[in-house]
Amino acid sequence: MKRLFVTVPVLLILLVLCAFAAADGQTGKAAYEIGACVTFGAYEQDGDPENGAEPIEWIVIGERYGGLVLMSKYALDAAPYNTFRTDVTWETCTLRARLNDDFYNAAFSPAEQARIVPVTLENEDNPVHAVDGGRATQDRVWLLAIKEVTDQFGAGSAYGYFTNDASRMCAPTEYALARHAYRSAAYSVNGVAACFCWLRSPGDSAEDAAYIDTDGSVYTYGDFVSSDIIGVRPVVVVLP
Repeated sequence: MKRLFVTVPVLLILLVLCAFAAADGQTGKAAYEIGACVTFGAYEQDGDPENGAEPIEWIVIGERYGGLVLMSKYALDAAPYNTFRTDVTWETCTLRARLNDDFYNAAFSPAEQARIVPVTLENEDNPVHAVDGGRATQDRVWLLAIKEVTDQFGAGSAYGYFTNDASRMCAPTEYALARHAYRSAAYSVNGVAACFCWLRSPGDSAEDAAYIDTDGSVYTYGDFVSSDIIGVRPVVVVLP
């Protein structure tokens, strides 16, 4: 019988892949394909804090920044882009601070935080209204930008997962609904009423931020940054 020898580097790679598979409850290559659903971290979702946080489901939307780019399957919260109406950018808005602090520490254990890759984001101007997108930022948790979810404005979306309006539609969690997320009467995702979701791009003024409408279209005009009915769909990059 031939003996099987595995070198140390190969063994380490296998151990890392197995660790990720154990964390997301899936095994095999299918777990990392675009559009696959994985679990990572935990956050209140069912509206009943007495039973603890629920595992967060994520959609694999691409491979960039040295890891897997994950977008939450559901809108996990509803919150203003900024707590009061004023001129802001992604760099200065309160939602960015909240995601990178409160959400990050609530949703991920220290071991999970160690696998999240900080990324440098180029915050482009609004491609229709030419409103300044602000300076580049480094984030551990973030939101997608207009040009990352559609190829309507140039060189193609950064993530091939977004092929049509349906791919951008999102439903809120019960917790997000309790936080006043808007519920559509006309559009649904798998039988659940769809909601709005913020993008990090500005709208048609610095007091507005763009968002995904309930039908999955990109609303470049945006809404007042102080609106509290728009869902929040975090994005993270995780080492495989």
